[in-house]
Amino acid sequence: MRIAMPCENLSLNSYLRVYPFAKFMAEKYDVTALGPIEKKGIYPPLRNDHSIKYKATTSRKIFPFYLKNTAEIYKNIDADIIHAFKTTAYSFLPALLKKIKNKKQKLVVDIDDWESQYVLDNFFSWNPIDLAKFTLVDMYVPESYFIKKIIESQVKKADAVITSSRTLQRMFGGTWIPTGPNTNYFDPEKFSGKKIRDEFGLKDKTVVLFMGTPKKHKGVDELITAVNELRKKNEAIHLLIVGADKENSYVQTLRKEEGITIEGYRDHKEMPEFLAASDIVCIPQKNTKSANAQLPIKTFESMAMAKPVITTDTTDMKEIFTNCGTVIAPDALDELAQAIQRYAEDKDLRREHGKIAREECVKKYSWKIMKQKTEEVYESIK
Repeated sequence: MRIAMPCENLSLNSYLRVYPFAKFMAEKYDVTALGPIEKKGIYPPLRNDHSIKYKATTSRKIFPFYLKNTAEIYKNIDADIIHAFKTTAYSFLPALLKKIKNKKQKLVVDIDDWESQYVLDNFFSWNPIDLAKFTLVDMYVPESYFIKKIIESQVKKADAVITSSRTLQRMFGGTWIPTGPNTNYFDPEKFSGKKIRDEFGLKDKTVVLFMGTPKKHKGVDELITAVNELRKKNEAIHLLIVGADKENSYVQTLRKEEGITIEGYRDHKEMPEFLAASDIVCIPQKNTKSANAQLPIKTFESMAMAKPVITTDTTDMKEIFTNCGTVIAPDALDELAQAIQRYAEDKDLRREHGKIAREECVKKYSWKIMKQKTEEVYESIK
C-alpha cells in the first residue's frame, strides 16, 4: 500500500512530526513525504537521515507564486492513503483537493497545532498598522489567519483525524497519537553525556536543558531569568539551549551571558547525548490558546532518557507528568525557580522521577505504540 505524507515545509521543524510516522510506517508500506523545500534543504537536525523517500517542490512564499507549491504537491500525490500533516495550504489543502477528485482515495489529516489560533496569539494587534497588515497583507500569504481558518473548517471532510494533543482531539475529534521517540535509541543506558559536557565545559555543572526552537510562547525569557536568579546563590547551575536558529530574530535577542549556552541546530541523533548531559529539562510553555494545543516531541524524548521535567500546566502536561515530573503554573517565575532549585538539590528525586518517566514513555508514547495506533487508523478507513 502506498502512503503519501504531505508536509507544510520539509526545511522547518514541522517536519519533526512527519519524520517518525514516515520512518516506522515505511517498515510496512511504501511511504513518500511531500512538501516545499528551501535552499538550506531538509530540516537540519534530520538532514543526515537519507532513509526517508520524499518528493520536494521549491518553496515559494508570496501570492500568487505560493499557489504553485500547492499545485505541485497536489500533482505529486499518488497513493492509496494520504496522511496529511497540519491544516495548511501545502499539506491538507492539496490532499483534500485530491480526495475531492478521487473519492476512492482515503485521507487522514494529522493535526499538531491550532494553526489559526497561533496566528492570532502571535500576530494580532489593535495597533492600526499591525491590524491593517493582519487583515489585508496577510490575506495574500499562506500563513494568513483567514486561509488557515477556512482550511480548518474542512477537517470534517477527511476520512480520519489524528491529533498530537488531547486539546486538539477535543476540538477536531479523531485519535490521539502524541509525537513520541524511538525508545530503543533514546535509551539512557546507551549515552553518558560526557561528550557534550566536555564540548561545552560543563564538568561539575547542574545542567538545565531547553531543547527546540526558542520562541516567546515557549517561556524562554522566563527560564533565562529564573536561571540568572538561581545562579546568584549557586553558580553551578547552567542553562543549555540547543536547537536555536541563529537567523531567527527572537533568538538574536536572547541574552548571551555567563551561565547560559545557546547552541544552534544539531543532528537529531545527538539529542540523546544532550539529554544524557543534562540534569533537568525545562519545557515552560506560555498559557496561550495555541500553546495549550501543542504537545512537543521534546516532552517524550526527555522522558525516554529518564530525565525529570519541569513544565507548565498547559495542554496534557498534568496527565503526562502525574508521578514523574513537576508541573507549575504558567508564567509563574518563582515557581519555576523553586522547581529548578528543588531538582538541583535533590539527586534522588531526579533519579526517581526520571525512572518513572522512562517507564511511562516506553509503555504509552514510544514509536511502537505510535505505529500500532496509526495502523489501526489506516485499517479503519480501508
